[in-house]
Amino acid sequence: MPKVVSIVTDEELEQRRRLGLDRFDEIWDGVLHMAPPPDSEHQEFGGILESLLRRFARDDHPDAYVAHEVAVADPARWPEDYRTPDLVVCLDRADVAPKFVVRADLAVEIRSPEDETFDKFPFYARRGVAEILVVDRQGRGVELYRRRESQYVLVGADVQGWLTSEIGVQFRWDAAIGTLQVKRRGDGGPGEAVR
Repeated sequence: MPKVVSIVTDEELEQRRRLGLDRFDEIWDGVLHMAPPPDSEHQEFGGILESLLRRFARDDHPDAYVAHEVAVADPARWPEDYRTPDLVVCLDRADVAPKFVVRADLAVEIRSPEDETFDKFPFYARRGVAEILVVDRQGRGVELYRRRESQYVLVGADVQGWLTSEIGVQFRWDAAIGTLQVKRRGDGGPGEAVR
């Protein structure tokens, strides 16, 4: 359950900014959501996944933008309403603004205990995010959601358990060794492991 602090002073906000503790904060319709920083395993997992997404997405889309901790926002509402997934992939550089992206082809949420991943879905749908990859390292699973009009539907896996993203990358969770596997669409073999 999310913790709620009803009053945060300007002094406390300034201290958070000065210490860099606001890096993972989000603002939802003017309401500050202060998220704790992800643990080191979460960060390492995200970094490895970012590197693979950059390599694989750019095979088919050489100018693809792949980045971590970049906000998704409506330019007209920035900075009063934004969400920050762990990773974003934008195939069109026109979607990238100096401080945020206006839409993404893929947003990646790596679950943390008590996070608000699924509460972000309606916002992502309004911003035109095409797909959301949800990785649950603790629950040991991966799900891919694809936007259909104003909501997301769960993408089914093929007979080998692969989820295929429209950006040309495939994902599956290998429960036997506890890793996320990632590969280019159509490549044979097990893919590359993200632990």
